Amino acid sequence: MNSLRHRDKLVRYLFVGGSAAVVDFVVFVVVLHLLTMVNFATSGTSPFYPEQLANAASLLCGFLFSFFLHRFWSFRSTGNPYPQLAKTILLVIINTAVSSALISVLARDFGLNIKIAKLILQGLVASWNYLIFNYLIYNSRKRCSP
Repeated sequence: MNSLRHRDKLVRYLFVGGSAAVVDFVVFVVVLHLLTMVNFATSGTSPFYPEQLANAASLLCGFLFSFFLHRFWSFRSTGNPYPQLAKTILLVIINTAVSSALISVLARDFGLNIKIAKLILQGLVASWNYLIFNYLIYNSRKRCSP
């Protein structure tokens, strides 16, 4: 019974995460295109790489899309939403910093296509996020309330 519940939770997580990944990727491509046009028009005077800004914007959109769906549907959490939101925001900040740094390394240093690098990073982030969501943020163990 418990493994069936875990499997159902994982399937819901993957569905919501997959949907959020599509939102994330589409926003990334659109914002990257817009920033590249602006960067080209301003002769590249921006102190940031366009892929880093596009990645940050797309992660934020993916976060907004997925937070409530994960909380209420994927993990069916009934816990206090404020600590969960705070922990999720911290996770998003860490994910954004790590993936924004790695996307430049994969694309610029290893010559990987920027869109392929983004997809690889989405897979890595999704993997560690499931574990963090399941065990730390939306923990399903019942705790006594004061």
